[in-house]
Amino acid sequence: MTLALLLIGCGGDKDDSGTTDGPVFGSQAGGADDGSRDSGDGGGGTDPGRTPESLPGGILTILSPGDAEAVLGPDVTFTWEVIGCNVDYPSNDSGGCHLHAFIDGYGADPYGWYEPVPVTLEGLSIGEHTLVLELITNSGSDLPFEPLISDTVTFNVYYEGDTDTDTDTDTDTDTDTDTDTDTDTDTDTDADTDTDTDTDTDTDTDTDTDTDTDVEPMWDLSVLGTGFDPVEGVEVTIQVTGQDSGLVLASTTETVADGGFNTTWPALLGDEAVWVDSYADADGDGACGPDDLAWRYDVPAPADHVFLRTSPSDPASDVGCDPF
Repeated sequence: MTLALLLIGCGGDKDDSGTTDGPVFGSQAGGADDGSRDSGDGGGGTDPGRTPESLPGGILTILSPGDAEAVLGPDVTFTWEVIGCNVDYPSNDSGGCHLHAFIDGYGADPYGWYEPVPVTLEGLSIGEHTLVLELITNSGSDLPFEPLISDTVTFNVYYEGDTDTDTDTDTDTDTDTDTDTDTDTDTDTDADTDTDTDTDTDTDTDTDTDTDTDVEPMWDLSVLGTGFDPVEGVEVTIQVTGQDSGLVLASTTETVADGGFNTTWPALLGDEAVWVDSYADADGDGACGPDDLAWRYDVPAPADHVFLRTSPSDPASDVGCDPF
């Protein structure tokens, strides 16, 4: 709520329409290593080996939701329009265009939008979110037009029946009872009796009850493996570890089918940066060894939903099988 921080284009086939690239991290895209979409494929950057294309008169507009609008979640539908370019799959119209979508700086799911129809993003958390759409050429470069044609909307998600309760009860009771009794008796027999009784009772009860519950942040992680055709049927183990705590937050094993795999962990806890380690059990012995392929991905403090993509062509892990 996505394994390699691999800068792979969204492609031109319909099979890629529901996949995502990203997030695009500067350490691999040539920019700042802050998890933002500042360069590389899907990040609005340019490839020095290609000539950027222009689209004079091209316009991209997000129609709904409106800026600062409150919308019911967790699933939000977006309507939009493009003027000056035919939105279609590159395989259908190489002279047309398609869109790349980013939610809160990360590749959305779906990331590539290839048809001029409303698109729904699922599983958005409560609070403010920002959607950025960029118009991408179908010519094969998978790059944005230059100058960039894009649109942005910031909106707020709420859930039905959502309540935020902070109970602060302050009860102050002050009871002051003052009883003063003075009795004086004087007779001719010089018998003088003086009784002075003073009773002061002060009761002060102050009760302050403040209930405030801090909820540890939760985030989703989706991992997509592509290009694994040479190791069809091999098991791939994926493990998520906190960089500061060293705790294993999640782990699973997936079998490569049709050249890839896909897995999602919902509602992971914590806000620390994590390592995403994986290996392909090429020798089939059920353990990570010198004959197996291993990768490591550095994910900064996660957002609501992180999408990662992995491929056998990614650089090998510099720690090998140590995490396993």
